[in-house]
Amino acid sequence: MKENNSKVLAVLLLILAIVVFFVSLFFGKNKKEDEENLSIVNNASEFFTVNSCIYRVTNYIYKKDINSLLYVLSSKYKKENKVDETNLLDKFPKITQNSTFVSKKMYYKKISDDITKYYVFGFIRQNILHDYVAVEKQEEQKAYFIVVLDSNKQIFSIEPYSGEIFMEGDTNE
Repeated sequence: MKENNSKVLAVLLLILAIVVFFVSLFFGKNKKEDEENLSIVNNASEFFTVNSCIYRVTNYIYKKDINSLLYVLSSKYKKENKVDETNLLDKFPKITQNSTFVSKKMYYKKISDDITKYYVFGFIRQNILHDYVAVEKQEEQKAYFIVVLDSNKQIFSIEPYSGEIFMEGDTNE
């Protein structure tokens, strides 16, 4: 009887190990496939459209406009990170003065014919007009965002992002 139990246990452990192996292989492959399907944004109109979405968000952050931020923050991000009015500003970079966002590098992935997901790296800089005399060096803060544009409905959503894809391999920053 003990021998049968140990054989059954061994078979169950073997099956469990095989299932875990294939599940980890499947999920690991999906992440790599997502990264491989990214293309760099070369279209100026597309680039500046996404940049203007992030610029709008930086103004919301600076003005502490919680309602507007909640409106443009992606539903998925709000749900996964349990974001509400009390912790919303903690999820974004701190902006204490009127600032602008300058995109440096942007990747995109087509989700459907109308929806495109953008991964954006850039800097938040103080919004200053310079005269033609000496231009002082500005402090800048690195920032990463995901912007999802729906060209049919002409709306966007945004998420703060860790910048993971910009930190692996060739970042050209």
